[in-house]
Amino acid sequence: MVEAETAGVRSSLVVYSYEVAGVTYEAVQDVTALPEFAAVAQFLSGRTASVKYDPKRPGNSIIACEEWSGLGAR
Repeated sequence: MVEAETAGVRSSLVVYSYEVAGVTYEAVQDVTALPEFAAVAQFLSGRTASVKYDPKRPGNSIIACEEWSGLGAR
């Protein structure tokens, strides 16, 4: 997890990569509005997580949302 600050606002960003059909994608998701996931993410560097992606556009993915997390939280 990366902490970022823009215009005085702190953000919690999860940086992750995943592979689909031999292509590696890298993504960043802002989990600031999901503090329970942000708290878990800081301890998961280098570990395996689940990612949801659009099969028609595999570069479109998430690692956490209000109802689901691939980070193991909840």
